[in-house]
Amino acid sequence: MNEVAYNKVQAAGTTERQIRVLKWTVAGLFAAVVGLTGSFVYVTVNLFNKLDAVERAEQWTRGGGHHDRGGLGPGHTGSNPTIQEIVTEILKNETLWREKQTDNHRRREFLPQGPFTLHNDSSRAYLAKPMAHLTGKSGSGHSRRHGRGEGTTRIQHWESRQGLATVANGMTHRDGAIRVPVDGLYYVYSQLYFRHVRLPAADGSYADDTGDHQLLHSTYKKSATYPEKQEIMKSARTRCWSKDSQYGLLSSYQGGVFRLRAGDRLFVQVSNVAMVSFEEAASYFGAFMI
Repeated sequence: MNEVAYNKVQAAGTTERQIRVLKWTVAGLFAAVVGLTGSFVYVTVNLFNKLDAVERAEQWTRGGGHHDRGGLGPGHTGSNPTIQEIVTEILKNETLWREKQTDNHRRREFLPQGPFTLHNDSSRAYLAKPMAHLTGKSGSGHSRRHGRGEGTTRIQHWESRQGLATVANGMTHRDGAIRVPVDGLYYVYSQLYFRHVRLPAADGSYADDTGDHQLLHSTYKKSATYPEKQEIMKSARTRCWSKDSQYGLLSSYQGGVFRLRAGDRLFVQVSNVAMVSFEEAASYFGAFMI
């Protein structure tokens, strides 16, 4: 064997050893970064496939054949790809895979269940659709420090489990907001019951607090794809109660049909939150798919 051939064989053997060492080095690096998860398996398998292609290209070249750029596809001619290029391509594919898995998970998060039938009558079939009915929660504090905007306060505390309240079929409730689980048309509604009570002073007389009261009641939507909240319904009243009455009552109801997307959140804001009566039959908030 002449010196040139010997040097080629030595170089080929060195390349093979470098690729094998690189396989396990990179695999260990990915294990440390992403952990032993499904995505690690996905990335590692793809990386091994790419490095195997490079190794096959080296063997093909040593055998006198010709190969495209490491077997990575047509249009890639010239020298074999660098490890940086391979890793960059694998990470890009892994990111796309993660995004696809997330989208699929969201789509599977909830689908209307059914159809169900009443008394085995197929003509009376129905779907179990998302719905939520939250009621006033007496005795809870309603903070003015959160959700303040344009003179209104976000109502943070609703009852979602006891009494007349119901949350079902994929709907969720957190921090005063209803979260929509699936795209569709929804009927959204809310009612607030204002109670103005004149409290007596120490001497038994009543303070003259019968001036105009501005009562604002709004329902908002907050989308995961849009940074600003959107007011979808609004009611406003200016009310002056008689100085001879010990209390005054006023209810404000609003409702409408809206096209909502999965992940949208709905919540209610109000002015003069201290005047709202949070009895479960008086103040409530909800939405259901139609």
